[in-house]
Amino acid sequence: MSNFKIIAHRGASAYELENSYKAFVKAIEMEADMIETDVRQTEDGKLILMHDKTINRTTEGKGKINKMTLKTIKKTKMKNGDNIPILDNILDQYGNKIKFNLELKDGNIEQSLNELIMKYDIIDRVLISSFSFKILKSLHQINPDINLALLTYLPSLISKINHSFNKCSEYGIKNINPWHIFKSKSYVQKAHKLGFKIYPWTINKKKEAIKLRDELKVDGIITNFPDILK
Repeated sequence: MSNFKIIAHRGASAYELENSYKAFVKAIEMEADMIETDVRQTEDGKLILMHDKTINRTTEGKGKINKMTLKTIKKTKMKNGDNIPILDNILDQYGNKIKFNLELKDGNIEQSLNELIMKYDIIDRVLISSFSFKILKSLHQINPDINLALLTYLPSLISKINHSFNKCSEYGIKNINPWHIFKSKSYVQKAHKLGFKIYPWTINKKKEAIKLRDELKVDGIITNFPDILK
């Protein structure tokens, strides 16, 4: 299925340290369709790429990102020796080489993010995701052309599915990224009928990836293994 998308979760994070330059380069080398990564904001309003609220787990430093300046971030190395990725730099270097799924971990960064997207003219090469309807609604109001995805642990209960789809449509959300344990073919069929795309996360077993692709007919998967179907 040529339209089935492989989205590299935090880069090729099964092979390199997550959300690092090396993980992003590896994902490109492995021909992923898109890189999923996490956006957080420093104390002085700069956007960096890291999953956690602190830098403790993946870098040689310690501290909360929202209490650190970009200057401090630049002085800190990741545990694999890379510099901590700054979104501006990443989009400059790789924005035209691969598409990005940017998950927003913090609120109040929507305007800054939109400015970077417009700066590099890559609005057709980014997908913005969040668990927060509020953040996605704000982005849609700032720029209705931005492609949005709602992250969810499980699709809504059957009784709430119509409401969920209607809410997504109202906020300009065209993609839904559910937790991988969902196995509802009827949900996928209904989503497709209404014009939504479905990208479950995080799929790291080949058998599961094949089932989601061939039986449930999802549009792609988010995985730590960009080569999962090779």
